[in-house]
Amino acid sequence: MTPRETAMAKNPRKCFVAAKLEGTAGTPEALPAAEAAILAYEPDISPDIQISERAPAGICSGTLPGQPGLYKANIRLRCELKGSGSVDALPHWAATLLIASAMKATTNASTDVTCSLVTSFSDQQTATVAVWKDGRKHVAAGCMFNAKIVGRPGDPMMIEFEGMGIPITPVDENAPTGITHEST
Repeated sequence: MTPRETAMAKNPRKCFVAAKLEGTAGTPEALPAAEAAILAYEPDISPDIQISERAPAGICSGTLPGQPGLYKANIRLRCELKGSGSVDALPHWAATLLIASAMKATTNASTDVTCSLVTSFSDQQTATVAVWKDGRKHVAAGCMFNAKIVGRPGDPMMIEFEGMGIPITPVDENAPTGITHEST
């Protein structure tokens, strides 16, 4: 078995993910299935509602129901670390998810693209991300990520994105079909 086949056997769940940088942080962007250009491994958007405990006041010895608190979405996905096929263009995953990981891209005279850390909070960008799972479209807005490059000898290099955003109610929508993605 080739290293690529081994990696595919270890990562059987892959699907397309859509992501778009937001004009205003936290304001969701429209993400139709046609924009699902990121091939991701094991993508997940899961809501996380924190419940705060309530202690009874006074002499009441009963318990009070918890109060919902922070409502957020945890986002996790992995992409193969590869280029766009063009020396002067970022691959779609880098142009969205990496930028939402406090990075900025600079093109130098159409010869190459470099990424560097954003040094000012006001320059950071957020993204809207959509994942299609089990006939439902799960979306989170205002997403910011941590990115980590991982790899082992003989396996493709991967970049893992973990982050948080604002969950949007999932809707029934079929997974995208006929989508082309960068293959270099």
